[in-house]
Amino acid sequence: MNIFIILFFGVLVVMGISIAMMLTSLSKQGDERRDFIINKAIKGTFIILVGILMISVFESAYISLVKDTSVKGINPFILLSITSIVFALELLFTKKKFGD
Repeated sequence: MNIFIILFFGVLVVMGISIAMMLTSLSKQGDERRDFIINKAIKGTFIILVGILMISVFESAYISLVKDTSVKGINPFILLSITSIVFALELLFTKKKFGD
């Protein structure tokens, strides 16, 4: 097999695991401190995600207005993967800061 195919499937598996970890950590019940940590991580992730989407909107406007070409949309799997990785990092730093 080609090394790029193996690398692609490896990245795909890591992204899938990251998404699954994000969903399981959001669904767990906990005490007030754990809820505070999760809410703080969600807030940071949301701010970063809005920033990514705003950059995408400006990029799409530039491409369509200045270069006069069609614009492709955002791949939802990549957007979900970025969200899950950012959430995992935010959760890691927030847990380290506030303890859990």
